[in-house]
Amino acid sequence: MSLTFPLALILIPYVLVLAFVAVFTYFDVQHLLHYGAATKVSLAVTCVYLAGVVCLLLITAQALHGVAWNQAVAITPPTLNLGAPPANP
Repeated sequence: MSLTFPLALILIPYVLVLAFVAVFTYFDVQHLLHYGAATKVSLAVTCVYLAGVVCLLLITAQALHGVAWNQAVAITPPTLNLGAPPANP
């Protein structure tokens, strides 16, 4: 008895994390531009943050590109042989 599922199911939590980061980034940049001090430092920090997010997205997209997402993953529970005595060679 084994549990089999497609590898693409792992993408669901990944997409949820991407959605969370997108919403967080939107509100972060919105608040920085609207309420933040209009200085070169705040602009630099915002640009560094956005560049970091873009770099991480590009790196993960590149890493996930070569994966065969149609591959099935089988998880089999371990079998316990509780009643048998140990084998002596």
